[in-house]
Amino acid sequence: MSSMPPEPTKAEINQLRTAAVQKIDTEGVTYDPQDVKRIRSDDKYIRRFLMHHDNDQKLALEMVMDTLKWRYENQCNAITKESVPDDFFVKGAMYIHNRDRDGCKMLIFVVRLHQKGVLDMDLLNKFFIYWLERLEREEKGEWITVFFDMCETGMKNMDMEFIQYMINLFKNYYPWFLNYIVVFEMPWLLSAMWKIIKTWLPPKSVEKIKFVDKKSLKDFVDPDQCLINWGGTDNYEYKFEPEVTPLDEPVLNGDVDFRKVHFAEGSSLPPASPLKGKSKVRQAASANGSQFYFDSVIVGLLSLDIY
Repeated sequence: MSSMPPEPTKAEINQLRTAAVQKIDTEGVTYDPQDVKRIRSDDKYIRRFLMHHDNDQKLALEMVMDTLKWRYENQCNAITKESVPDDFFVKGAMYIHNRDRDGCKMLIFVVRLHQKGVLDMDLLNKFFIYWLERLEREEKGEWITVFFDMCETGMKNMDMEFIQYMINLFKNYYPWFLNYIVVFEMPWLLSAMWKIIKTWLPPKSVEKIKFVDKKSLKDFVDPDQCLINWGGTDNYEYKFEPEVTPLDEPVLNGDVDFRKVHFAEGSSLPPASPLKGKSKVRQAASANGSQFYFDSVIVGLLSLDIY
């Protein structure tokens, strides 16, 4: 896990929210009401913009407004599995599975199953947004790791345009969302391409890219979370798994109805944040200091008030 910027105070969070709401109310630009509601009410989401820019209010505000505009233009909240042809999900070039050593969910990109120039780029981009939006819902904004499985990858598989799009989304529209980019078993012939990819990231984010092989992967992913072909013990074989609600109910179209679950009145338990090397204990930082809570699954069981 990379170094942490200073934790925003409640006053700093309110300052950014006030500035964003003022722009929303006065600029006359149309945004998605769901996104506007999140800006008005979700402290954790506002905090992410500040963390992303080391508490720089000006840069954070610019990112908030750019994100609102981009999300409306791309109708992010309306993207479901049905928004993308089934062919994208059948071959398993991208999917969610297991967690890294920090407890962060992994979005796995099996690069050898992707061939540049074959798929419609607009649909490919929407496919990627689907996974990010789903992870936002399922992980409640906690960090994720993008795992590039480069085994048996050749030049025809390296889609620089798509990879640039992926990095651009983390850089500009999904604040404080990325733990690591793990690049597994990269062929040496493709090393020059990854040098170019590094230039697309801010200097402080370059450290998030980790090049690993079967021996060093254990530093970032425990063996029981690694697939057998990565040198681990997980014999998982890909099949598309429908999204689930907090009640573990399948959501076939990607739409999640959170009205069925809410936190008990007066609950002070905030969503968890990953702490390196401690997947079962998470650190939740606040303006009043740091508190430690059990894994989010246990927290959910203790604090959910179901009706």
